[in-house]
Amino acid sequence: TWYLLGEVIQRITRQPFDLVLREALLVPLGIDRCWFAADALNPPPMRAPMLACREGTFFPATIDDGEILAHARPGSSAHGPIRDLGLFYEMMLRRGRAADGRRVLSEKSVSLMVKRQRKGLVDKAFREAIDWGLGFLLPTPIPDPGMAYGYSPSASADTFGHGGAQSSGGFCDPWRGLVVCYAYNAMAGEARHQERQCRLLDALDRDLSAAFNDAI
Repeated sequence: TWYLLGEVIQRITRQPFDLVLREALLVPLGIDRCWFAADALNPPPMRAPMLACREGTFFPATIDDGEILAHARPGSSAHGPIRDLGLFYEMMLRRGRAADGRRVLSEKSVSLMVKRQRKGLVDKAFREAIDWGLGFLLPTPIPDPGMAYGYSPSASADTFGHGGAQSSGGFCDPWRGLVVCYAYNAMAGEARHQERQCRLLDALDRDLSAAFNDAI
């Protein structure tokens, strides 16, 4: 579906989707080190290598392959500092405004993106019931701490976010005014990734909940 969305953007604007996203979204947010494709004229900036695990052995992940990095792919080829992902979620927290106050997305668009568009249905990829907005994974009514790419049990019902495949992720909890983004340096396999993800979210939740309670 993300390929279809990318093609819709290109047919409407008659420009490459990555150029449209850069000019309409990244530049206004001050995101200047994110790129969608690398070539001889546009080499990638310094970046940490990603590892993958097979039968207990780590090796360079295929996502770092030069031919793969050379192609801009909607929904799966963006690379950049994890801090820049935080700038995006902070814009969503401000209901579509950049840090300097200029509007990047309309409030209506933000509302539609984080509203439950699919509710209580089993996701065929993750094989469990997951609620979705437009591109954002939303907490289920009954929190499941082991849910794939989910959130901690204390996350508010309005939390929204998305996880990269065994590699990174981010989310925003508007009720707590909270944005969290994180990255791992290895794709450890789905089961091991979910285990470390639960540990990470639990640790974050304990620390941040304590800080939040102290603040109020």
